[in-house]
Formats: sequence, structure tokens, C-alpha cells
Amino acid sequence: MKNYLVITLGMREIQIPIGKIEENSFEVIEEKGERFSKYFIQNKDNKNLLIEVKRPTSEFPDFYTLNSPRNDGKIIASSHFELFKSIIDYPIIRPAVEFLKQKNINLDIVTLIYTDQEEEYDIGRVAEYHKNNDSIFYAEILEKLFKADDYFHKTQIDLFVVKKEVHDLSFQYDDFKRINEYLLYSEQVEQVFLFPQGGIDSINQALTLRLIETFEGKVIQLQKAEGANFKELNFPAKFLSSLNKQKVLKHLENYQFGLIDENLIADNPEKEKILKLSKYAYEKLNLNYTAFPKGIEGKFKEGGKIEIKCKDLYLSAKINFYNQDYGNYLWKLFTLLENLYRYKCEKYIGDTSGYYDSKFENGVENVEWIKFLKNSLPNIKNDDKSLFDYLDGVYLPASGNKLKLNNPNRHLFKNTYSFLVGAGVIDDSSETQKNLENIERTLNGLSFKRNKIAHEMAPVSIEQLNRLVGENKIQQLNSNLDQIFNIQGFGIYDTIKKEIKDLL
Repeated sequence: MKNYLVITLGMREIQIPIGKIEENSFEVIEEKGERFSKYFIQNKDNKNLLIEVKRPTSEFPDFYTLNSPRNDGKIIASSHFELFKSIIDYPIIRPAVEFLKQKNINLDIVTLIYTDQEEEYDIGRVAEYHKNNDSIFYAEILEKLFKADDYFHKTQIDLFVVKKEVHDLSFQYDDFKRINEYLLYSEQVEQVFLFPQGGIDSINQALTLRLIETFEGKVIQLQKAEGANFKELNFPAKFLSSLNKQKVLKHLENYQFGLIDENLIADNPEKEKILKLSKYAYEKLNLNYTAFPKGIEGKFKEGGKIEIKCKDLYLSAKINFYNQDYGNYLWKLFTLLENLYRYKCEKYIGDTSGYYDSKFENGVENVEWIKFLKNSLPNIKNDDKSLFDYLDGVYLPASGNKLKLNNPNRHLFKNTYSFLVGAGVIDDSSETQKNLENIERTLNGLSFKRNKIAHEMAPVSIEQLNRLVGENKIQQLNSNLDQIFNIQGFGIYDTIKKEIKDLL
């Protein structure tokens, strides 16, 4: 685990304290001109060794700054460094270094980000002004100064160059993928102390966003604003909180409740309620009713009866459709097809879930199930036939084969539904009955062709489904199912989504 300090360099990172000039055999020379004067710092023992400087400002009244970070910085960074090091300082960066020293932070790597521009400007040549202000030699000077400081004696000093499009925020944001890869390369990161005080705004902003995006809460941004005390900024935390909120909103938009975890809402005072509702919705969509969290408000609760399960299964499929996951949409509706009439019938004949067993598919009599059918609704008749006698006389129109009674199956439930409607037990409207028939017809059409879909070995597309069952039939299928389950939108999951949004 490593601690990093990342610093961006600008035009003023290297300065010369006024008080150090005379005492170290240097002097300030003024060269007067017609319009303005130029100022130089010259070595008293070597009159040819001089650098041009700018006069002190209100922010740094006790310091001279170099006129050209490139040209004058090169003189200092070259073989004359040993002579100049006694009169140079880094007053903008020093507060960050002192802050880390006081906190006893052991820095493993310091990364100095500098510019060395190579691009052509629209005038057809490299703009001398921008070129002269490149901080390439400031990086070399700081590297040498840091290495002479005992605090950095175990610290690796790395230089990181920005060569082009320095004022293009979009370009810099993309380009700073390089620094993410570089930091990750060296081992897992403990903390990244970011000091984007100098340099160009687009570089500072792009770097800040990239580091926070990659290392999230591990980024600690430092600042020393003019006239203010040095401090840690809470911008990374605020930015992450906003970014995570957008992630949660995106998950809610797609009804992906299972992707809402504690890390995304860590600072939300309603965190526990959000997590409970998210888990409840996720488990409910997966028909995992035994995993519901405790403490869910009554307005969100629905039981685990077959009708609710079928409704949840359809809504889960509908969400897949909404997210263009047509493969899972299709397979869930095939499962729903097996239970389409079952939930209608079980309201009257009772729970049938314990009677199915695959061993009864091979001619072995399912005694308990047959007994259940014979004893169901003894006082209900349809054309003077009991339920069992009615079912025993059914032949399937598609195959001409007799209806199999040895196990609960979807054909048996469909004909049980017909029996109950004919006997007046179920009073579904003709429109509801027609909807059920349309649903079954469309799903049967897809079911018969499921092997064709599987053999194509490709994601299922809406165009593919429309080719199989006809244009707009899938949309009509969803509309029919909405009516059967009395659903608008995504039902209870819209309610849960709104509740979580209100808590964010």
C-alpha cells in the first residue's frame, strides 16, 4: 500500500526569496527601458550568470518569480543548480509538504506534473509565450530540491509530462488515463494527496476528476488559496457523493435494485431504509420471498401466493424487455406460460404445488394428484360433469391426444379454467378470456421456435422476435399481460423507485 503526492506545476512554483539574494552573493540588476524596466538576478562572482525575473506581487511580496520558466528555469536546472539552490524556494508547494510532515505521512511516490508543449497553434508555429512558460525545468529543479530534503529520502520522485492540447479539458481528461495506469502499476494505492495548485486549469480539473473517478475516497485534495489557511478540501467526497447518486439514479431508472449497495449511499442518512427497499425489490423480482429484509413498510408488502409470483415474474420479464435484454425476457415468459392459468384456478381448487413429480410422466399413476382432482369442487358441475370427468374427456386440438391428467401441467390448468368459467365459478369478462388466449397463442408461437433462437447463438433482438411472431405482437403481448395483472408501468417497483429517489 503506497501513499502518493501528486503536484501540478505552473509558472510560479519556483521563486526567489528577496532575503536570500544578497546573503548568497547574488544581486538584483535593473535594466531600464523606454516603456518599462527589466529585472535580473546576477551572481556577483560571475557576471555572465544571470536570470530574468518578475517583481514581487501582492500575493508573494517577498519573492521574485522567473520571467521564463523554460529559459530561466533551464539555467538553474543545468550545471548551475548547486550555485542557485541557496536562493530558490517553492512557497506555493511548501505548505503542502509541511502539512504532510506534520501529519507524519510517509510518502512513497511524489509525481510532478509539468508541461513541455509540442503542438502547432493556429498561427502555424509554436507560440513562444506558451512555450516559454512550460514547467519542464521546474520539475527538474523540484526533484533535486526534494531529494536534498530528509523528508523525501525514501521517496521516489517521478516526472509526468503533458505535451499537447494543454487548454483542452476534454483532451486532458482522456489523456489522464495514463496517470491512472501509472499509479496502479506500482502496487495498490493507500492514499493519493492531490495538490493541483499551480499549472493550467484544464490540466488541474481533468487530473482531479480522473483521480477521484479511479481512486474515489482515497483522494485527498489539498489547497492553499491566496490569503487563506492551508486546508484539505471536501470536494472529492462531495463529487463522489454526487457521482454515486447519479449511479443510483441510473440503477433505479433501469430497475436494477440489486446494484444499489452500501458504497453508493455511504453518506446518506437514510442509507438503511434505501438498502432495505433495494434488497426487498431485488429479492421480490427474483421470486426469493424467504430473503425479504425485516422492517419493510406495509404499503410495499405483497405475499408470496402464486398470483403475486406470476405478477412478479411478468414484471421481472417486463424490466428485461425495458432494458433490451430480450433473451431473459423470453425465458421468463416461457415460465409464466406454464403458470398462466394455474394462478386463476388455484383460487378455487387450492394449492397444487406439492403434487408434481417427474416420475409420474412415465405412466406411473400419481395417486394423490388424481385423488385431489376427483375431490375438487364436488358440488360444481359443468354440463353435468365434475371437474375430473370434464378433464378426463378433453382431447387437445393441436395434437388430437387425450389430455394427460397424471401431473399438474399447463394444458390441464387451461382446461380447468375453461371448466370454472363454464360453471360460472370464475366470472372473467370475455375481454380477459381473449387476452389470456392471445397471450398463450403468442407465447406458444415463441415456445415452438425457442430452439431456433438458441441455435442462432446470438443475443436475442426485438427484430428477431418480431420476425417470429409478427410485427408489434410482442408489444401487444405486454399490453395483454398488463391488463391480466392490472398493472400500469412497473407496478410496485415504480412505487419503490420513487420512494428511494425521495430518500436520496
